Amino acid sequence: MSIIQESESIFMGPPIFKITSKSKTTMKNLLKPIILVPAGIILFFLIVFLGYKIRMHFCVEKIKVEMRESNITDEISSEIADKIEHELLSIPELANELRNSRLLLFGEPHLKIEVMEYFTEVLDNLNDNEIVLNIELPPSAQDEIDNYMETGEEKYLDSLALCKTCLPLPAILRWCYKNRERVVKINAVDEEIERIFRKRDCFCMDTRNRTMFHNVFKSYHEYPNARILFYGGQLHTMKSGRYKYDIPNRVSCGSRLIGSSIPDQDIKVIMISGEDDFPLAPAWRNVKGAMDVRDKFFDLPVTYFYTYPLYRLSYAGEMFDFFVNVGQTTMIDF
Repeated sequence: MSIIQESESIFMGPPIFKITSKSKTTMKNLLKPIILVPAGIILFFLIVFLGYKIRMHFCVEKIKVEMRESNITDEISSEIADKIEHELLSIPELANELRNSRLLLFGEPHLKIEVMEYFTEVLDNLNDNEIVLNIELPPSAQDEIDNYMETGEEKYLDSLALCKTCLPLPAILRWCYKNRERVVKINAVDEEIERIFRKRDCFCMDTRNRTMFHNVFKSYHEYPNARILFYGGQLHTMKSGRYKYDIPNRVSCGSRLIGSSIPDQDIKVIMISGEDDFPLAPAWRNVKGAMDVRDKFFDLPVTYFYTYPLYRLSYAGEMFDFFVNVGQTTMIDF
Protein backbone atom coordinates (compact mmCIF):
# COMPACT_ATOMS: atom_id res chain seq x y z
CA MET A 1 0.00 0.00 0.00
CA SER A 2 1.34 3.40 -0.96
CA ILE A 3 1.75 6.27 1.48
CA ILE A 4 -1.13 8.12 -0.19
CA GLN A 5 -3.49 5.13 0.04
CA GLU A 6 -2.55 4.54 3.69
CA SER A 7 -3.20 8.17 4.62
CA GLU A 8 -6.57 8.08 2.87
CA SER A 9 -7.60 5.02 4.82
CA ILE A 10 -6.62 6.73 8.11
CA PHE A 11 -8.61 9.89 7.43
CA MET A 12 -11.64 7.93 6.28
CA GLY A 13 -12.01 6.70 9.89
CA PRO A 14 -13.22 3.31 11.15
CA PRO A 15 -15.50 1.19 9.02
CA ILE A 16 -19.18 2.03 9.30
CA PHE A 17 -21.09 -0.41 11.62
CA LYS A 18 -23.88 -2.07 9.75
CA ILE A 19 -27.08 -2.30 11.83
CA THR A 20 -28.70 -5.68 11.39
CA SER A 21 -31.93 -7.12 12.87
CA LYS A 22 -29.80 -9.19 15.24
CA SER A 23 -27.98 -6.14 16.57
CA LYS A 24 -31.30 -4.34 17.05
CA THR A 25 -32.55 -7.23 19.20
CA THR A 26 -29.35 -7.18 21.26
CA MET A 27 -29.68 -3.45 21.90
CA LYS A 28 -33.31 -3.87 22.96
CA ASN A 29 -32.36 -6.61 25.40
CA LEU A 30 -29.65 -4.39 26.88
CA LEU A 31 -31.99 -1.42 27.23
CA LYS A 32 -34.92 -3.39 28.74
CA PRO A 33 -33.65 -3.55 32.35
CA ILE A 34 -32.44 0.05 32.17
CA ILE A 35 -35.95 1.18 31.27
CA LEU A 36 -38.12 -1.39 33.08
CA VAL A 37 -36.54 -1.21 36.56
CA PRO A 38 -37.09 2.56 37.06
CA ALA A 39 -40.49 2.27 35.38
CA GLY A 40 -41.45 -0.53 37.79
CA ILE A 41 -40.38 1.53 40.80
CA ILE A 42 -42.32 4.55 39.58
CA LEU A 43 -45.38 2.37 38.89
CA PHE A 44 -45.23 0.85 42.38
CA PHE A 45 -45.24 4.23 44.11
CA LEU A 46 -47.94 5.45 41.75
CA ILE A 47 -50.16 2.49 42.70
CA VAL A 48 -49.53 3.14 46.41
CA PHE A 49 -50.37 6.82 45.98
CA LEU A 50 -53.51 6.12 43.94
CA GLY A 51 -54.57 3.44 46.43
CA TYR A 52 -54.29 5.94 49.25
CA LYS A 53 -56.26 8.55 47.29
CA ILE A 54 -58.98 6.04 46.38
CA ARG A 55 -59.22 4.93 49.99
CA MET A 56 -59.56 8.49 51.20
CA HIS A 57 -62.15 9.28 48.51
CA PHE A 58 -64.47 6.32 49.01
CA CYS A 59 -63.95 5.59 52.72
CA VAL A 60 -63.68 9.11 54.10
CA GLU A 61 -66.89 8.84 56.13
CA LYS A 62 -66.19 5.32 57.31
CA ILE A 63 -62.64 5.91 58.44
CA LYS A 64 -63.29 9.17 60.22
CA VAL A 65 -61.42 8.82 63.51
CA GLU A 66 -62.97 10.51 66.52
CA MET A 67 -61.83 10.15 70.11
CA ARG A 68 -64.69 9.57 72.50
CA GLU A 69 -65.46 11.41 75.73
CA SER A 70 -65.52 9.42 78.97
CA ASN A 71 -67.80 11.90 80.78
CA ILE A 72 -66.67 10.57 84.16
CA THR A 73 -67.17 12.98 87.04
CA ASP A 74 -65.71 12.63 90.53
CA GLU A 75 -69.19 11.75 91.74
CA ILE A 76 -69.56 8.92 89.23
CA SER A 77 -66.08 7.63 90.03
CA SER A 78 -66.78 7.64 93.77
CA GLU A 79 -70.13 5.91 93.27
CA ILE A 80 -68.58 3.13 91.19
CA ALA A 81 -65.71 2.81 93.67
CA ASP A 82 -68.21 2.09 96.44
CA LYS A 83 -69.91 -0.57 94.31
CA ILE A 84 -66.79 -2.42 93.22
CA GLU A 85 -64.67 -2.09 96.37
CA HIS A 86 -65.63 -5.54 97.66
CA GLU A 87 -66.25 -7.05 94.23
CA LEU A 88 -62.75 -6.88 92.74
CA LEU A 89 -61.05 -10.24 92.33
CA SER A 90 -57.57 -11.12 93.55
CA ILE A 91 -55.25 -12.99 91.20
CA PRO A 92 -56.10 -16.44 92.70
CA GLU A 93 -59.82 -15.58 92.47
CA LEU A 94 -59.46 -14.46 88.85
CA ALA A 95 -57.53 -17.63 87.99
CA ASN A 96 -60.33 -19.67 89.51
CA GLU A 97 -62.88 -17.89 87.30
CA LEU A 98 -60.75 -18.61 84.22
CA ARG A 99 -59.99 -22.22 85.00
CA ASN A 100 -62.88 -23.76 83.07
CA SER A 101 -62.22 -21.88 79.82
CA ARG A 102 -59.56 -23.35 77.55
CA LEU A 103 -58.96 -20.26 75.39
CA LEU A 104 -57.91 -17.09 77.25
CA LEU A 105 -57.30 -13.79 75.48
CA PHE A 106 -55.20 -11.27 77.41
CA GLY A 107 -55.20 -7.69 76.11
CA GLU A 108 -52.37 -5.33 77.07
CA PRO A 109 -51.55 -1.63 76.44
CA HIS A 110 -48.01 -2.56 75.22
CA LEU A 111 -44.57 -1.98 76.74
CA LYS A 112 -45.65 -2.03 80.41
CA ILE A 113 -43.55 -4.16 82.79
CA GLU A 114 -46.22 -4.54 85.49
CA VAL A 115 -48.80 -5.70 82.96
CA MET A 116 -46.56 -8.56 81.83
CA GLU A 117 -45.78 -9.45 85.44
CA TYR A 118 -49.50 -9.61 86.24
CA PHE A 119 -50.05 -11.91 83.27
CA THR A 120 -47.37 -14.34 84.44
CA GLU A 121 -48.78 -14.29 87.99
CA VAL A 122 -52.14 -15.38 86.59
CA LEU A 123 -50.40 -18.22 84.75
CA ASP A 124 -48.69 -19.27 87.98
CA ASN A 125 -52.07 -19.48 89.67
CA LEU A 126 -53.69 -21.37 86.80
CA ASN A 127 -50.91 -23.95 87.16
CA ASP A 128 -51.70 -25.69 83.87
CA ASN A 129 -49.85 -28.79 82.78
CA GLU A 130 -49.78 -27.75 79.12
CA ILE A 131 -49.76 -24.21 77.69
CA VAL A 132 -49.66 -22.92 74.12
CA LEU A 133 -48.90 -19.21 73.98
CA ASN A 134 -49.81 -17.16 70.91
CA ILE A 135 -48.22 -13.73 70.95
CA GLU A 136 -48.47 -10.57 68.86
CA LEU A 137 -45.13 -10.95 67.12
CA PRO A 138 -44.33 -11.35 63.40
CA PRO A 139 -43.28 -14.74 61.93
CA SER A 140 -39.72 -13.44 61.55
CA ALA A 141 -39.43 -13.59 65.35
CA GLN A 142 -40.21 -17.32 65.49
CA ASP A 143 -36.63 -18.55 65.11
CA GLU A 144 -35.39 -16.29 67.92
CA ILE A 145 -38.21 -17.50 70.17
CA ASP A 146 -37.50 -21.16 69.41
CA ASN A 147 -33.75 -20.70 69.93
CA TYR A 148 -34.33 -18.99 73.27
CA MET A 149 -36.71 -21.73 74.45
CA GLU A 150 -34.14 -24.34 73.45
CA THR A 151 -31.06 -22.71 74.99
CA GLY A 152 -32.21 -20.00 77.41
CA GLU A 153 -29.49 -17.71 76.04
CA GLU A 154 -30.26 -14.03 76.59
CA LYS A 155 -28.76 -13.03 73.25
CA TYR A 156 -31.95 -14.18 71.56
CA LEU A 157 -34.06 -11.90 73.76
CA ASP A 158 -31.62 -9.08 73.02
CA SER A 159 -32.09 -9.73 69.33
CA LEU A 160 -35.86 -9.47 69.68
CA ALA A 161 -35.51 -6.27 71.72
CA LEU A 162 -33.37 -4.72 68.99
CA CYS A 163 -35.87 -5.65 66.30
CA LYS A 164 -37.89 -2.49 65.60
CA THR A 165 -40.86 -4.50 64.31
CA CYS A 166 -41.19 -6.74 67.40
CA LEU A 167 -42.79 -6.00 70.75
CA PRO A 168 -40.28 -6.63 73.54
CA LEU A 169 -41.78 -9.25 75.86
CA PRO A 170 -38.79 -10.34 77.99
CA ALA A 171 -40.67 -11.07 81.23
CA ILE A 172 -43.14 -13.34 79.47
CA LEU A 173 -40.52 -15.24 77.48
CA ARG A 174 -38.34 -15.69 80.58
CA TRP A 175 -41.36 -17.09 82.42
CA CYS A 176 -41.95 -19.47 79.52
CA TYR A 177 -38.35 -20.70 79.62
CA LYS A 178 -38.50 -21.15 83.39
CA ASN A 179 -41.69 -23.19 82.94
CA ARG A 180 -40.63 -24.86 79.68
CA GLU A 181 -41.81 -28.27 80.83
CA ARG A 182 -45.35 -26.82 80.75
CA VAL A 183 -45.08 -24.55 77.71
CA VAL A 184 -45.70 -26.79 74.74
CA LYS A 185 -45.32 -24.12 72.08
CA ILE A 186 -44.98 -20.36 71.57
CA ASN A 187 -46.39 -19.07 68.29
CA ALA A 188 -45.65 -15.69 66.69
CA VAL A 189 -49.09 -15.09 65.16
CA ASP A 190 -48.99 -11.53 63.77
CA GLU A 191 -47.97 -10.29 60.30
CA GLU A 192 -44.75 -8.70 59.12
CA ILE A 193 -44.67 -4.89 59.39
CA GLU A 194 -44.18 -4.51 55.61
CA ARG A 195 -47.42 -6.38 54.94
CA ILE A 196 -49.24 -4.39 57.61
CA PHE A 197 -48.10 -1.10 56.06
CA ARG A 198 -48.93 -2.20 52.53
CA LYS A 199 -52.40 -3.54 53.25
CA ARG A 200 -53.59 -1.41 56.17
CA ASP A 201 -51.96 1.97 55.69
CA CYS A 202 -51.94 2.08 51.88
CA PHE A 203 -55.19 0.38 50.98
CA CYS A 204 -57.28 0.27 54.18
CA MET A 205 -57.30 -3.54 53.88
CA ASP A 206 -56.15 -4.61 57.32
CA THR A 207 -55.72 -8.39 57.57
CA ARG A 208 -53.87 -8.65 60.90
CA ASN A 209 -56.88 -9.72 62.95
CA ARG A 210 -57.85 -12.32 60.38
CA THR A 211 -54.29 -13.70 60.35
CA MET A 212 -54.10 -13.83 64.16
CA PHE A 213 -57.55 -15.45 64.30
CA HIS A 214 -56.51 -18.23 61.92
CA ASN A 215 -53.31 -18.92 63.87
CA VAL A 216 -55.01 -18.99 67.29
CA PHE A 217 -57.93 -21.05 65.95
CA LYS A 218 -55.44 -23.53 64.50
CA SER A 219 -53.56 -23.90 67.80
CA TYR A 220 -56.86 -24.43 69.67
CA HIS A 221 -57.60 -27.50 67.54
CA GLU A 222 -54.00 -28.64 67.16
CA TYR A 223 -53.44 -28.92 70.93
CA PRO A 224 -56.74 -30.24 72.37
CA ASN A 225 -55.28 -30.94 75.83
CA ALA A 226 -53.53 -27.59 76.32
CA ARG A 227 -54.60 -24.21 77.65
CA ILE A 228 -54.50 -21.87 74.66
CA LEU A 229 -53.43 -18.30 75.40
CA PHE A 230 -53.35 -15.21 73.24
CA TYR A 231 -51.36 -12.20 74.47
CA GLY A 232 -51.54 -9.02 72.41
CA GLY A 233 -52.86 -5.51 72.09
CA GLN A 234 -56.15 -4.88 73.86
CA LEU A 235 -58.13 -4.00 70.76
CA HIS A 236 -57.14 -7.26 69.06
CA THR A 237 -58.81 -9.18 71.90
CA MET A 238 -62.14 -7.32 72.20
CA LYS A 239 -65.23 -9.53 72.10
CA SER A 240 -67.23 -7.45 69.62
CA GLY A 241 -67.35 -4.15 67.75
CA ARG A 242 -64.78 -2.43 65.56
CA TYR A 243 -61.91 -0.12 66.38
CA LYS A 244 -60.32 2.99 64.86
CA TYR A 245 -62.27 2.65 61.58
CA ASP A 246 -65.87 1.48 61.20
CA ILE A 247 -65.11 -0.94 58.38
CA PRO A 248 -65.45 -4.77 58.27
CA ASN A 249 -61.74 -5.62 58.36
CA ARG A 250 -61.50 -3.89 61.76
CA VAL A 251 -63.29 -6.77 63.47
CA SER A 252 -60.92 -8.03 66.18
CA CYS A 253 -59.27 -11.42 66.50
CA GLY A 254 -61.28 -11.96 69.70
CA SER A 255 -64.60 -11.24 68.00
CA ARG A 256 -63.72 -13.64 65.17
CA LEU A 257 -62.87 -16.39 67.67
CA ILE A 258 -66.16 -15.88 69.51
CA GLY A 259 -68.02 -16.05 66.20
CA SER A 260 -66.23 -19.28 65.23
CA SER A 261 -67.07 -22.90 66.05
CA ILE A 262 -65.32 -22.62 69.43
CA PRO A 263 -67.97 -22.68 72.20
CA ASP A 264 -68.50 -19.23 73.75
CA GLN A 265 -68.07 -20.58 77.27
CA ASP A 266 -64.60 -21.80 76.32
CA ILE A 267 -63.37 -18.23 75.65
CA LYS A 268 -62.63 -15.49 78.17
CA VAL A 269 -61.26 -11.99 77.47
CA ILE A 270 -59.14 -10.24 80.10
CA MET A 271 -57.99 -6.64 79.66
CA ILE A 272 -54.99 -5.53 81.73
CA SER A 273 -54.22 -1.80 82.11
CA GLY A 274 -52.28 0.62 84.24
CA GLU A 275 -53.86 3.49 86.13
CA ASP A 276 -52.75 6.02 83.51
CA ASP A 277 -54.35 4.08 80.67
CA PHE A 278 -58.09 4.34 81.35
CA PRO A 279 -60.51 6.99 82.69
CA LEU A 280 -62.12 4.89 85.45
CA ALA A 281 -58.82 4.18 87.23
CA PRO A 282 -59.62 6.38 90.30
CA ALA A 283 -62.44 3.97 91.20
CA TRP A 284 -59.87 1.21 91.91
CA ARG A 285 -59.16 1.45 95.61
CA ASN A 286 -57.78 -2.07 95.56
CA VAL A 287 -54.99 -1.94 93.02
CA LYS A 288 -54.46 -5.15 91.05
CA GLY A 289 -58.12 -5.99 91.45
CA ALA A 290 -59.95 -7.56 88.51
CA MET A 291 -63.48 -6.38 87.73
CA ASP A 292 -65.86 -9.06 86.52
CA VAL A 293 -68.18 -7.34 84.02
CA ARG A 294 -70.15 -10.41 82.94
CA ASP A 295 -73.07 -9.64 85.24
CA LYS A 296 -73.70 -6.62 87.47
CA PHE A 297 -71.11 -4.36 85.82
CA PHE A 298 -71.92 -5.44 82.25
CA ASP A 299 -73.63 -2.17 81.32
CA LEU A 300 -70.90 0.23 82.44
CA PRO A 301 -70.23 2.50 79.44
CA VAL A 302 -67.24 1.33 77.43
CA THR A 303 -66.03 4.95 77.42
CA TYR A 304 -65.25 4.57 81.12
CA PHE A 305 -62.43 2.30 79.99
CA TYR A 306 -61.51 3.56 76.50
CA THR A 307 -61.73 6.89 74.72
CA TYR A 308 -60.15 5.37 71.63
CA PRO A 309 -62.47 5.27 68.57
CA LEU A 310 -64.68 2.20 69.02
CA TYR A 311 -67.77 1.34 67.02
CA ARG A 312 -70.82 -0.94 67.31
CA LEU A 313 -70.52 -1.53 71.04
CA SER A 314 -71.65 0.55 74.02
CA TYR A 315 -71.06 -1.44 77.19
CA ALA A 316 -68.01 -2.88 78.90
CA GLY A 317 -69.50 -6.37 78.91
CA GLU A 318 -69.66 -6.32 75.13
CA MET A 319 -65.92 -5.78 74.94
CA PHE A 320 -64.35 -7.95 77.67
CA ASP A 321 -65.14 -10.29 80.58
CA PHE A 322 -62.63 -8.99 83.12
CA PHE A 323 -60.78 -5.69 83.47
CA VAL A 324 -57.65 -5.36 85.58
CA ASN A 325 -55.94 -2.25 86.94
CA VAL A 326 -52.34 -2.99 87.95
CA GLY A 327 -51.75 0.56 89.25
CA GLN A 328 -48.64 2.51 88.32
CA THR A 329 -46.73 1.12 85.39
CA THR A 330 -43.19 1.36 84.07
CA MET A 331 -42.30 1.44 80.39
CA ILE A 332 -39.89 -1.19 79.11
CA ASP A 333 -36.49 0.31 78.36
CA PHE A 334 -35.35 -1.05 75.01
